[in-house]
Amino acid sequence: MQTATAVMVEAPDSVATDPLDVGLMTTDGLERLLVECERSISRLRGIQARIVHEVDRRGAARADGTRNLNEWISSRTDIEPEAAGVLRRVGENPDLQGLLDDGLSFARVAVVAQTGQADPLLHLDLNGARKVASRHRRMTRRQETDATSGRYLFVQPDLEQTTWRLHG
Repeated sequence: MQTATAVMVEAPDSVATDPLDVGLMTTDGLERLLVECERSISRLRGIQARIVHEVDRRGAARADGTRNLNEWISSRTDIEPEAAGVLRRVGENPDLQGLLDDGLSFARVAVVAQTGQADPLLHLDLNGARKVASRHRRMTRRQETDATSGRYLFVQPDLEQTTWRLHG
């Protein structure tokens, strides 16, 4: 009996095992192979995201003494902290998991995770979607309050009230 990972890690049927076979493939065949490989990678990233969510639910990062879950993921999988954050965000959101199950690439789902809305990003190419997503930043009410609570504007007129001094 095979484990779940063994079933998911199996390479697509059309993957050539001998590097010389790739040189003999047509350009269309190489393109199909490339797309198939990316689909497999996205599927595996989706599994990683589900695993990360379960690890977070169990509190393994706190039990191991790491500062946060992103640091724990980075130390275990040897990926960048930004990629670990994307895995965490995708794992937390069942809607994003559904997008992966529908066949979207993990890179596109990561962009959707940044904005929180999939509809305006699905018709764009990946670079266009990233451009749109870079204009958005999701903030909770608490984060917004923390960012603005210490701000002030001080207006001080001079004695003749002809000029004003503004600072804050």
